[in-house]
Amino acid sequence: MNLAQAIHERWAEAAALNALLPVSRVYTGASFDPALPLVVISKQSDKPDSYQSDGSAIDVVVLQMRVLHARYDAAAEIMREIKKAFDRTSFDLADGDTVQNMQRINDYERQRADGAWELIIDFKCTIYLASGRDMTFKAQIKASLGWDWNEGIRDNGRLEYAKALSTGSGDNQAEAVWYLEHQVLAVGAACTYDLTALGRVVLGMNYATAFTTIKALLVTNESTDGGELLVGGAASNPWSEPFGGDGDRVLVPADSAMLLSNRQSGWPADATARNLRIAASGGDVTYSIAIVGTLAPAASGSGSGCRR
Repeated sequence: MNLAQAIHERWAEAAALNALLPVSRVYTGASFDPALPLVVISKQSDKPDSYQSDGSAIDVVVLQMRVLHARYDAAAEIMREIKKAFDRTSFDLADGDTVQNMQRINDYERQRADGAWELIIDFKCTIYLASGRDMTFKAQIKASLGWDWNEGIRDNGRLEYAKALSTGSGDNQAEAVWYLEHQVLAVGAACTYDLTALGRVVLGMNYATAFTTIKALLVTNESTDGGELLVGGAASNPWSEPFGGDGDRVLVPADSAMLLSNRQSGWPADATARNLRIAASGGDVTYSIAIVGTLAPAASGSGSGCRR
């Protein structure tokens, strides 16, 4: 049973909603009987959120329901029952897949030129796919430095590096990305990330990404008041190959970025080289981090985030 089928089934089971508008008047896609009243359900977007080392995946689908009715009061009553039946709900699909949360993110209304009313609601559906999805992963490593120097004689130019990574675990390939945005570290504080068991929280559930090689690492220091980031130098099992050696660190000043890449073979991440430390020095720091690499075979565990 796919998402559209599950929506129809739940609609039929919602007695009050089905009494107002029978499920036979609920259409999916662009083809439908134009006679009013009716509801049209359409998928606005479908994006993978994360892939797990056990082969499962999390998808985020934005689903739109459009209630079309000649009378506003009747359309509004249907919309109230839609919210009761679907907002903040979870339900099973097929083969172990589940909708973990279906939540309203937007609703609005308008009157068409023919006088009919159109009430619209958007739902964000977070879906757990037990067997994963047909995965293709592409990444691009890109850096650019441009200048325009005018001192009587003008020199303007640009030095660029832009290389793609295709899906796979070999040279010039990658399988996954892990990222965090706008993380805050107080001055003197630090976070250590285990690259072989990185966790991401989705709707209160923790999922693991287990890298075996790192093809690219981007760290941005978003602070502008002097706080600096020290990247590297974990106390135990440090991931240090791109920094030169155990204990070595790279300083990322305020309002600056660090991009490291090893597009071909990647830097290994394993039991003895797995911990990446990020520390704040000289002031509080807000930072973001993204890592692209290849994955370990299916493994158990939910991963971890920052260890302070």
